[in-house]
Amino acid sequence: MEARIQVQLRRHSPSPAAQEMLRYQDWILNLKEHTFTAKGIPVEFTGHEFGILELLVKHPKKVFTKQEIFELVWQENYFVEDKTIHVHISNIRAKLKKTRQTIISRQYGELALNWRNHLYLFFNLSLRFLKISERYCMERNRKGEDFMEYVIETQNLCKSYRGKAAVSSLNMHVQKGDIYGFIGRNGAGKSTTLKMLCNLAHPTEGSISLFGKSPDTPSVRRRMGVLIETAGLEPSCSAHENMVLKALLMGIVDPEKQICQLLRLVGLNPGDKKKARHFSMGMKQRLGIAMALLGGPDLLILDEPINGLDPEGMNEVRRILMDLNRKKGITILISSHILGELSKMATRYGIIKDGCLIQELSSEELNDKCRDYLCVKTADSKKASVLLEQQLGLSRYEVHPNGEIRIYQKLDSSAVTSVLTSADISVQAIYTHHQDLEGYFLELMEQNKSQEKGGIFYA
Repeated sequence: MEARIQVQLRRHSPSPAAQEMLRYQDWILNLKEHTFTAKGIPVEFTGHEFGILELLVKHPKKVFTKQEIFELVWQENYFVEDKTIHVHISNIRAKLKKTRQTIISRQYGELALNWRNHLYLFFNLSLRFLKISERYCMERNRKGEDFMEYVIETQNLCKSYRGKAAVSSLNMHVQKGDIYGFIGRNGAGKSTTLKMLCNLAHPTEGSISLFGKSPDTPSVRRRMGVLIETAGLEPSCSAHENMVLKALLMGIVDPEKQICQLLRLVGLNPGDKKKARHFSMGMKQRLGIAMALLGGPDLLILDEPINGLDPEGMNEVRRILMDLNRKKGITILISSHILGELSKMATRYGIIKDGCLIQELSSEELNDKCRDYLCVKTADSKKASVLLEQQLGLSRYEVHPNGEIRIYQKLDSSAVTSVLTSADISVQAIYTHHQDLEGYFLELMEQNKSQEKGGIFYA
């Protein structure tokens, strides 16, 4: 398969000189600088996203399967699930959509309309080669759903208290089937955002769409289960009695069977007469999840559900949530500051700082950013990277505005140092970097300075 692909691509590939700059309509891909512009507007893409675009633009008439895309862009044997390629295509589409909005806001008039047409051409072409699961596509078509379905979508969401912004211009996108990890420091605006989604607080500006409708729509509220910080329990009642009270408030007829099933699901005994005032924190959180599941919601919104739990309790709650997501298809939005635990279950992340959502990324993108790399700091990173390409076959790397070269392939550090010093390029530092979600989050919190200076931030 791989050999066949390579033959086809070589047959249609342009000369090496022509490959330095690729053009398609109003798109320009600079392969040397690793940049992308549309109508002169720069768009930031990850390495894999850029690789997919490069493949598409180089071969606009070729139809690629997801296996071909993965093997050509990742340069590895195909072994992943279908959604890996789907997620990357979805991210590309979202970024291009934002660019279109920027163009329109700049009042380009007819040019903006032309750009929109180009965007639609790309969407259609991407659907041709994406070929996710045929059965998956057929099922969605049968249900009359859009290819990209957002369970939660906000546009320029703002909330101010006494003139002070708690949430500012927040644009969130939670897809169906996501476990969306909502991350931020204390006071960053997480709880305020969740309260607005649950219709417990009203936005100062902006809009919220849940299942394509307003959050105050009765049919929407019936499809939601909510646990904000701690469950609202009646301390003098048992777990079963608290569930009955909640069912009565929801107007659920004959809830006994459902109550017993949910209590067993979260590891609680329906016949236990122990009062809620004597519950451990773990029992309270498990009961809160069970109460949120009454009525069979399609969406769970959880604010710090593992806060105050011991490791065993965290593990139990994580198991419950992952089972609900995988077996019942429930979309989950979970806010937590325990990042190590969150990284074990989230499929997508939103990172908020000072009321602004500064980044959304998939778990695949996070893993890509958090993978180990060899960091090389030089006075001339661009010259150094070209030299390493020529002499050591460097291909998987990122050049950063601070003079860093991050190398994501196995290269001997002594060989890198030798090549650079022999060319009179001083090596200021060279080391292997290990990073996880917590490390990435902390680094991102400190990266605004770089972005304000116009640099591209990769991690």
